[in-house]
Amino acid sequence: MSQYDFSTLNSTDLEELVCDLLNADLPSGSEVRYRTFKAGKDKGIDILHSLSAKIYCHVGQVKHYLKSGIKKMLKDLVLEATKVQKLDPDRYIIASSLELGIHDVESIINIFHPYLKNASDVYGKKELNSLLDKHPAVLSRHFKLWLSSTAVLEKILHSELENRTSHFIAKELSR
Repeated sequence: MSQYDFSTLNSTDLEELVCDLLNADLPSGSEVRYRTFKAGKDKGIDILHSLSAKIYCHVGQVKHYLKSGIKKMLKDLVLEATKVQKLDPDRYIIASSLELGIHDVESIINIFHPYLKNASDVYGKKELNSLLDKHPAVLSRHFKLWLSSTAVLEKILHSELENRTSHFIAKELSR
């Protein structure tokens, strides 16, 4: 499994990555499509799926608390809960670059009850890495992650040799 710590990303980069991962993980033909917004005051909305009948159908918040840690994040999430009540989404999603334990996930669920329906809507470092493994095309679009992966950098460095070798093998096998 990938072991990205997401330290090469800023908050906006992390929001875009999470949005891309959520979209990539949707079932084929899904009507749901998530989007992000520019940096700044966001009413507690980092990721959004809207319907004509309900603007704030699915709302997501992405937290990048690498330096300040889980206690600070939980404290700040309590303040976000009032924003979520005003939005009244059908589904609420939290994603963080932090590693989350079961007690952390339970705390997050309790903070956002009843909008956060279950633990599957809470994504921590491990879940984000798992989604990156599942959707390598997303990884290829987020080049800042490559800087912390020797496997990706080695693949880039050796790609020309690999391409020439595979072309040569294919040519020889076709004779």
